[in-house]
Amino acid sequence: MEKLVRDGVTLAFEQAGSGDPALLLVHCWCCDHSFLEPQLQHFKNRHRVVSVDLRGHGESDKPQQEHTLAGFAEDLVWLCGQLNVQKPVAIGHSMGGNTVLELATR
Repeated sequence: MEKLVRDGVTLAFEQAGSGDPALLLVHCWCCDHSFLEPQLQHFKNRHRVVSVDLRGHGESDKPQQEHTLAGFAEDLVWLCGQLNVQKPVAIGHSMGGNTVLELATR
């Protein structure tokens, strides 16, 4: 897992492959990036794939704060900027899908 720090919070992610469009995989509530590992393995042959652990989940920090869809989406916008991922195809499962919809508004 790779990690970057945003405002004192470590965000963990995995990336693999290359090719456009890049894919951004967002897991469901109480899960982590490993839930979407089969998709990463499948798509990495043709696309750059970034799979995240949202804050409060997996290997990302778990700060004592309210976790909101808006906050998750802001982390994703920041992370994509840091990784130079522009206009990814964002794929989310359950709460990850709601996070992706929030991301689309940004």
